Amino acid sequence: MLRRRARCSHEKRIKPPEVMLVMFAVSFIIGYFVLHSLPVAVFGAIVAVIADGVPLRVYGVTIDDNLTIPLFSGILMMSFWWVFSWF
Repeated sequence: MLRRRARCSHEKRIKPPEVMLVMFAVSFIIGYFVLHSLPVAVFGAIVAVIADGVPLRVYGVTIDDNLTIPLFSGILMMSFWWVFSWF
């Protein structure tokens, strides 16, 4: 009988590189077709991959990545777009 070893609460959750690559590709494609801006789509995809790969903990509670990915990538893409639209 095989059992999965229970993870300790202090263990980091590390996603495989394949998952990160798919996350980047999907985020980039959606961002490019919606925003029609290559630099903003690339920047948003990178932020989405980071938000997906790094678990956010607040007061010992892990925040679900379904909240952090759109929140962080959206805020930072808007900031990127706003800063570079001046040039």
